[in-house]
Amino acid sequence: MKSNMLKYVGFVVKANLRYLPRLLIAPIVGIVVGGYRDFCQTMDRMDAEIDAFVAEQNHRAERNPTRSFSA
Repeated sequence: MKSNMLKYVGFVVKANLRYLPRLLIAPIVGIVVGGYRDFCQTMDRMDAEIDAFVAEQNHRAERNPTRSFSA
């Protein structure tokens, strides 16, 4: 009886030592990866907005030839 109990306790301890660190670290890794993904999406969105603004300004400059660059 004691032998079976010790085997069971040994199995539980080995299983916890093997899988518990993964279960504890997985949420932290998910937060870091998710935060990085959100950061990359925000940067891509900002780049697209800047490109659209520059394109609009270039289009306005081409449409409005009243500006004179001769000095």
